[in-house]
Amino acid sequence: MKEEKRGALDTFLTVAIFLVLIQTFFEEIALIAYWPAQVRGYLACAGFAFDLLFTIEFLVRWFTALGRKEGGDYFFRRRGWVDFLAALPLLLFDSGPRVYVLSLGGSLFLAGGGALNMLKAVKAIRLARVLRFLRVLKLFRNIKYVDSSMAQRHLTRLSTLAVSTVVFAALVYGFFVSVLHIPTPTGVAEAEQNRFLDAVDENVKAERYFKDLFSMRGDLLLVRDTDKDLTLYTRFNNDYYRRHFDAEDYRVAEKGSHAFFFDLRDARAASAAQQLLVFSIVILLLIALLFLYGPHFAVTVTDPVHVMRRGYEEPDYNLEVRIPSRYSGDDLFILSRLYNENYLPMKIRERTPESREHSALTLESLGDLNGLK
Repeated sequence: MKEEKRGALDTFLTVAIFLVLIQTFFEEIALIAYWPAQVRGYLACAGFAFDLLFTIEFLVRWFTALGRKEGGDYFFRRRGWVDFLAALPLLLFDSGPRVYVLSLGGSLFLAGGGALNMLKAVKAIRLARVLRFLRVLKLFRNIKYVDSSMAQRHLTRLSTLAVSTVVFAALVYGFFVSVLHIPTPTGVAEAEQNRFLDAVDENVKAERYFKDLFSMRGDLLLVRDTDKDLTLYTRFNNDYYRRHFDAEDYRVAEKGSHAFFFDLRDARAASAAQQLLVFSIVILLLIALLFLYGPHFAVTVTDPVHVMRRGYEEPDYNLEVRIPSRYSGDDLFILSRLYNENYLPMKIRERTPESREHSALTLESLGDLNGLK
């Protein structure tokens, strides 16, 4: 019964891993396609639910391992660090704050930019969502491509190294972009907006002046007089803002007594396209390992070993190892040739009564070959 429950839980978590990857892709696609804010809000809430689920999973596994005095073994040998990185940091610094801001409601846009300051750090580590793709590594724990623990262990370690390298290279790149102020789509947009604001005469209050400003900048959404708490000019009505903008889709910059609201959706779409590229690299890398390198490893390593092992263990098993010509110089296939040309003929002769009577050399002369198992 316990094994059945564990199997059901593993199946549930496997499905959840696939769903969170799909959700992560769609979050970026939603930005590129300018989906309504409500739809993107649902996707953000789904991401929060997945991060919460995986955080609970990590904590349960961690405290269970601690209770068994296997905390270090779980965290390092059983890759608990993957469970940790792909859950708790994202819950605390990405999906959690985003859902909190969403919970403030549509009035946030007209309230000004003060409440948005908490999202600056979230935007800075947005690339950290690629950590979710570390979860794919858990799928390699149950590889059924070949009946070989060696193949499963080998593919798991190789995939861990490859995916971790891509993920952490992306995170290091994001860190240096922030520290060295390397231009990003959002950074470029904000720099252009700041140059525009430098030329704005904050003492002019005429409506015509603001109309001209809006014609000059297509990303200028709204101008407010902060002293009078009055909207001086707006490109769209409040209902449009509520339907098409969430808290990360715009920026507020103040100059004098004026607050200028700028559209950041184009910059976010460009950033989302970059993140989709990183996500796609990780997925294609895993597909290549599983469906290209996996079969190659089986043909060149596990299959020959499997045939030779059965030949040593089973008296009636006389199948030769298939030796691909292009790999014939590999150490394993040199051993396989010796198995085919020397051991198998000797094994067959040993099992023939006439050969046993006339041959002084038997399998016993070679020692206990079963010791090679």
